[in-house]
Amino acid sequence: MVVPIEEIQAARERLAPYLPVTPLKRAHSYEGQLKANILLKLDLFQPSGSFKVRGALNAMLSLDPATRERGVIASSAGNHGLGLAYASAQLGTPATVVLPESAAPKRAELIRRFGATVIQHGPSWSEANRKALEIAKERDLAFISPFDDPAIIAGQGTIALELLEQVPDLDVIVCSVGGGGLISGVASAIKALRPQTRVIGVETLGSDSVARSLKAGRIVEREEFTSIATSLATKSTAPLPFSIIRDAVERVEIVSDEEAMVDLLQLLDEEKLLTEPAASCTLSVLRSGKVPDLHGATIVPIICGANVILDQVLQWRESLLSSGVKA
Repeated sequence: MVVPIEEIQAARERLAPYLPVTPLKRAHSYEGQLKANILLKLDLFQPSGSFKVRGALNAMLSLDPATRERGVIASSAGNHGLGLAYASAQLGTPATVVLPESAAPKRAELIRRFGATVIQHGPSWSEANRKALEIAKERDLAFISPFDDPAIIAGQGTIALELLEQVPDLDVIVCSVGGGGLISGVASAIKALRPQTRVIGVETLGSDSVARSLKAGRIVEREEFTSIATSLATKSTAPLPFSIIRDAVERVEIVSDEEAMVDLLQLLDEEKLLTEPAASCTLSVLRSGKVPDLHGATIVPIICGANVILDQVLQWRESLLSSGVKA
């Protein structure tokens, strides 16, 4: 089951007055290595710093006015919260974001800067999510899921509509996978409009709940989240995105944190783009050799976000150097 293409097209119309069409950038430093055409979809240039604002804004615009006026609440590892906060500022809607206690202080600061209230609860996103659901019920607020909502998935799917206009002969799209909202929206649109285009997912080791679920044939939950790619920090996916991924995504592969860090630094050094590991891992999976038949293909990795700070990048670089990896 996929989200109907009509819902994704309607989402694009809703979002058009608020969000830009994000550009592409040819990744020359990767084309020689991969012997393919590599075009980066730069959704890190969304006003919240990641693609997440697409789904959050579409979900909020889909609410009836009375519900929206009461306010919205979400749980987030960071990027969904930023997207929701930006969307709420645009619409004049009160917003609350529940972050795990492990969330970077800078993300909480940025969410507050957009005018949202921040609550920090629990060691991981799962605990923060349960708290957000409790508050939503207590205060009669609309809960805006990070990934388990057709409106969220439709909003994320608008990336694919843009891509098919920008690159009509697109062969492969690569998406990182957390809860699965992004890749579900992209796969839903691609299956309807260009089914010959391959949709590839990638997780980092320590955040690989979807790959494990696909292998098991059912949703499985990780006991803990251990990856540096905190934007992917969900212990499990949900039934709707899982069913779409199972039916419409070719494969979900896993790369290491170290591989994602190497590509984060290469994107910075060679392509002059500062991304987060949840974005750079889309290049790592291409270089890993785990995805077959890429020679000569036109490939678009979705550079989904850039919510990192310099201190993190320097720490990751030092970690690579101390382990003997050239960075």
